[in-house]
Amino acid sequence: MQSKQESPGLPLRAYLGFEDESDTGWKTVALGRVKALTLETAILYHLLNLHLYISRHAELAGLLLPNPGGASIRPPPRDSWVSLWKQSKDARKALAHAVAITRTLESALLGTKDPPLPSPITPLAFLISRSILTIWGASLEGACTCNVEEEHIDIDLSSEGLYRGSELQEWFENGGPPKVNGHPLCKCAGDLWFLRLEALLL
Repeated sequence: MQSKQESPGLPLRAYLGFEDESDTGWKTVALGRVKALTLETAILYHLLNLHLYISRHAELAGLLLPNPGGASIRPPPRDSWVSLWKQSKDARKALAHAVAITRTLESALLGTKDPPLPSPITPLAFLISRSILTIWGASLEGACTCNVEEEHIDIDLSSEGLYRGSELQEWFENGGPPKVNGHPLCKCAGDLWFLRLEALLL
């Protein structure tokens, strides 16, 4: 068994691919791979939760969950079941995880010049999250809520985790207008958000 002195660079060397260790930049490459895998783990966690809260509702599962032909964005449904789903605790938890996916991707990709690593998980998570937010926005009745003076609950999960405090738990149970990072989650904000993310991902 090698000592730490005999194995410089561990644990980063465990993430080394075909890079040459004589190259002074090999640690940077390996660290980038660690960050990419960490991002994938976070995205997978939220994607599995999305699958859980969507699969309990047959109509939504048929619309959003992948099939042998692959996931695709479809026009948001207008049926009454959308309104019923939106009133459920599952809908609010799915929305929170969809927001977490988009926030995680935006935080990881903003300010970097490196293209995202090829991933089978991230595009699927992005498409489903976008569909959830699109359906949520399309089901909002009346005018946009961004300028309404009403108390909004911040549902951002990126900083303190899913089950932080009683405020978020109360929103899961009882609902109410949500906000993310201080901004109301409304119709007009969602479109701008996804335009930014698409520019980073594509």
